[in-house]
Formats: sequence, C-alpha cells, structure tokens
Amino acid sequence: MAANALKSRNPRTLLLTGLVVTVAMWMILVYKLDPELGADLAPAAGLLAYAIGFFFSAYVGLHIYFFTTSQSQDRQFRQQYITKHVEEIYAPLYDEVAKVVRELEGYEWPRLEVWPAKKGTHYAFFVDDDLRSQLDLLESFLSTELSAAHSDGYDAGGGAAVQALRSMYSSRISDYQVDTVRGLVAQQTGFLQDPSTTRPSKDVSNRVRSVLGNIDGTLLTDEGLERIFSKMKQSFEDLPEAARFRDARKKAHQIAVPLRGALKERVLRPYELR
Repeated sequence: MAANALKSRNPRTLLLTGLVVTVAMWMILVYKLDPELGADLAPAAGLLAYAIGFFFSAYVGLHIYFFTTSQSQDRQFRQQYITKHVEEIYAPLYDEVAKVVRELEGYEWPRLEVWPAKKGTHYAFFVDDDLRSQLDLLESFLSTELSAAHSDGYDAGGGAAVQALRSMYSSRISDYQVDTVRGLVAQQTGFLQDPSTTRPSKDVSNRVRSVLGNIDGTLLTDEGLERIFSKMKQSFEDLPEAARFRDARKKAHQIAVPLRGALKERVLRPYELR
C-alpha cells in the first residue's frame, strides 16, 4: 500500500473548536447546572475559565503568526519576482543603452541588439509601455537615420581623404596608396566627424606613414603627417555629410540619455536605492 505524504495541519481550527466547546461547557455549568444542582461547581468553572483563556490566547497568537508569516512570504515572493525581471530584462537593457550613449559620445557606430531580441518574446510584456516606446524609437533611429548618416559620412570621409592627398601630391602618389589611406582614414569616425579630434589613432597614423612612405625623397616627418591630417580634416569639414552626421548623432544622444536614466530608475526600484 502506498504511503501517504505527511502534511502539516493548521491548528487554528482545533483551537477555535476547543474555545467554542469550553465556552459552551462553562456557560452550561454556570448558568444551568449550578442553579439546578445547588452544588459548589466553582472549581470546575474556574478550570473551564482557564481552558477558555488558554484556547483564546493560543488561537489569537497563532492567527497573528500565520498572518505575519503569510505577509512576509508574499512580500519575499514579489521581491524575488520583480528582481528576476530586473536581472533578466531591465539590467541588460540598461547596459546596452548605456553602451550606446558611450559609443555616441565617442563617435562610434552604435546599435541595439538586446531589445530587438527580447521584444519578440514574452519578456516584452513586462516592459513598461513608455520604456517600450522609447526603446522602439531609439532602435528605429539608430538603424535608419543615424545609420544612413554614418554610411554617407564614411563615403564622404574617404572621398575627403582622397581629395586631400591628390591636392598635396598630385600624380606622385599611386592609386594603391590612395585607396589604402582612404580605407584607413574612413574607418576613423571620431577623427573625421568629431570636431575636437585633430588626428586618427596612433596605430592608423603609423600605418598611414608606412603606406605613404618616402614620397618626396625623405621620410615622412611628424609635421608632414600633421599637414596631411589637417588637410583631410578641413576637406571633410566643408562637406554637408559632416553636419548631417553630427545632427543625427546629437538627436540619437538626446533620445538615449533620458532612456538610460529611466532604465536606471527601473533597475534600482526593487532595491529601494532611488
């Protein structure tokens, strides 16, 4: 025969039954039997009174215990439930949007990957409507307007590099050298599109020096390299693609920063760290 699993029972029902029975017995004893029998039933009545007090105190104490325990368990469950959503939904979204902000400030090419992956799943149901709208807006802007502006800026930056080299070296520079330098410089978005940056990274600078080599019969000096980069920079500054990219990047930054703040508040809310 299969054994039945042991189950804990709530003793409040038994205590309440005992309280009702002892009260009924005490009332019968005091108001019915005592007048009819005329015997001294005070000891029995006192004992029943003690029993009534015991059952009443035990019932009230257990009722308070079960109530507070239920409230504590419910609060703990809700805390764990919300925290799980933070760890699986809001924290990854915050990390991604914070990364987008950093990339925008560094004139890189940002894009969203976490939100497009999650919004097609059940996780999207737990994202606030306002945050969902902001995330959709940022995703759309990055993949359309900023992407197009970045792509046009890439092409224009390469063209500006070619124009600068041709104006400085004319036919003395080969097509291979032009194409190589164009590819190197065009990838340096910060150099071309950030007005505060005057030269590309050290690695790209050294590679440009190596590619151009000894065009005028002497090694390309730091001053000569600076003149080349300055000419490239000025050529790009005169292009409309530069202004377009900066405007698009600024607008994307204006969308992403408030969204980052809203996600931060949503991440911290369960931990009461606001």
